[in-house]
Amino acid sequence: MKRVSTVVIKPTDLEERLDFSHEVPHTVHLKSFTEEDIVPLHYGETLEILLCDNLAGEVLIDGKPFELGGRQVFVIPPLTVHANRIQAGPGQMIVVKVSFPDLAHFMDIPAMLAYQGLSLDRVDPTGPPYDELRPIVDRLIEHDDSLFLRMAALIDLFALLGRHMASGERIEPAISQAKNDFLKAVISWTQAQYARPVSLADVASHIGYSKSYFCHVFRELTGMTWTAYLHSVRVSAACRLLQDGLTVGEAGERCGFTNLSHFIRIFRQNRGLTPRAYQKQHRGERPAVRR
Repeated sequence: MKRVSTVVIKPTDLEERLDFSHEVPHTVHLKSFTEEDIVPLHYGETLEILLCDNLAGEVLIDGKPFELGGRQVFVIPPLTVHANRIQAGPGQMIVVKVSFPDLAHFMDIPAMLAYQGLSLDRVDPTGPPYDELRPIVDRLIEHDDSLFLRMAALIDLFALLGRHMASGERIEPAISQAKNDFLKAVISWTQAQYARPVSLADVASHIGYSKSYFCHVFRELTGMTWTAYLHSVRVSAACRLLQDGLTVGEAGERCGFTNLSHFIRIFRQNRGLTPRAYQKQHRGERPAVRR
């Protein structure tokens, strides 16, 4: 099965950039949280649906924070900036991702929604009821080897989203398009450059803002400083390298830290333990996720 991962995976196992194709236009993954999971601000080209069951923490979507608790659904349209911080606990999350360009080989969902006067860029991020969506996702998992049954489940999924959109008010984005474009530009640049010894002056210059104005806008939109965001990106990347067996020094250097003690201090601030302690817990635990 190439589209479904039915094994329980650990935080940081999944990256936003998955390989989609006509054969794999969607993926379904199950996540459990044996430790706190921190996913920095990012965006992708896929639709992302989160089915959260008994989780604690926060999800940030398009500049708006949502507190986790009970059974919830979150719908994240393509190119929407989002992040999450989920506490360790017994709950689980099912992540469904859909690539519309690849799914268009079989059916054009955006066109079908548009025919009804609906658009995913105005969908309520809190999504339809969990108990209505979960059986459809279970069918996606159960019938992964059947093209017709998978497509039928996807049609039901988007029919449910369509009814949810039609029954609610038109949702306006929490931040303006200009500020959303600003965030995307900062995220793209930071994720491309984090392995280098970059500075606040570098990113502000790239965006075309003064340092003071850049700091003001970024903090207004995210609630954090850009330096804190850079650290979270670097530490997330370092976690994957440590799981792969690199030494603490190698992981820190590859992720843009020029000083080992500084890397250890920032890692501890972000993860609550040292890089070496993290590696002892997780070395060799990053499996190749089936897609």
